Amino acid sequence: MSIEEAEEVDWKKWLFSISVFGIVIDLEPNVYSVKLYDLDGNKPLEINKDSFKKVYLVNEDRSNSISIYDYIKRFIAKQETIKHIRANNKNIGKNYYSTDITFKKRLCYRIKNGKNIPLSKITLFSFSIRKKNNVPLTHIKAGNEKILTGKTKISNRETNLFLHEEKDMLTVMLEEIDQ
Repeated sequence: MSIEEAEEVDWKKWLFSISVFGIVIDLEPNVYSVKLYDLDGNKPLEINKDSFKKVYLVNEDRSNSISIYDYIKRFIAKQETIKHIRANNKNIGKNYYSTDITFKKRLCYRIKNGKNIPLSKITLFSFSIRKKNNVPLTHIKAGNEKILTGKTKISNRETNLFLHEEKDMLTVMLEEIDQ
C-alpha cells in the first residue's frame, strides 16, 4: 500500500496525539575565513572564501600540496569536527567558532605560484546553523499501521517526515524528496 492509498484517521483514538513534531538539526559548518600565521611572527595572512582555491598548504618533506579549499572540506568531514559542532551549538540560529590548528610537521603555505612561507598555525573561522523545524503532522493508517506524516525543508531540500508507532517505541524517519 502506498502512502497515497493510506486513509486519514481520527488521531484522537491513538496512544499519542501529536499534531506537530519539532526537529532540531545542526547544519554542516561553513568556514568563511582563514588566518595563516608564519613562523616569523608577521601579521597573519587572512583569506576569505573567494581565495580558498588560490592558497595551498605545502608539505616540503613530501613535496605535495593541498588547497585550503580541499583542506577545509576534509576538516568539515572529520567525525571529531561534527561531534564538536553538535556538542557546542547552543542556540537556534548561527553559532560561531574559531579553531586553531598547529602542525607537528613542517608545513608552508603558498599563494598560487609564489614562494613557500613556513607556517606555524592556521585559524579557521566558521559558523554552524542550528535550525528548528516544527512539522505539522497528518495521521494516517496504512493497513493496520499507524503513521504520522509531514513535510518540511531541511537544508533547502523538501523532506518527508514519518513517525511510526510501535509498542513502546516511536520510529522517526526522514526522506529527502527527489527534485
